[in-house]
Amino acid sequence: MEDQKIKDLFSNFQPELSSSFQFMQRLEKNMETVECLKQHNVTINHRYKLAAVIATFTGLIVGIILATLLPLIGDWVATFDISIPRLQISSITVDYTVIGWIFIAIACIIIALNTYEIALVKLAEKIKS
Repeated sequence: MEDQKIKDLFSNFQPELSSSFQFMQRLEKNMETVECLKQHNVTINHRYKLAAVIATFTGLIVGIILATLLPLIGDWVATFDISIPRLQISSITVDYTVIGWIFIAIACIIIALNTYEIALVKLAEKIKS
């Protein structure tokens, strides 16, 4: 019963068909738009990848430089007097090398993220011009 109602509903449906010339023009315009969007996506993906590579190498170089300076960073961190007067534990030893490595890791992450953002902006300016 329901199938017959649906068939009756669509039996009188006569959509207007446009001319083939208009259809082809619209199709070509849509295809050009799709190609333009594809090219734009390729450009944006290339920009993001290049910015990530630049940020990775910058973070790596900064990490190597700071790792070679680790003895100086450890001495610098050791100059800070960390004391908790309410705690009467005198046998706690602090490994300043670990604090130095944490400092290096944080510095590398911050520099790499900032480099990524700067590279994205500069590459976007380069593409626009």
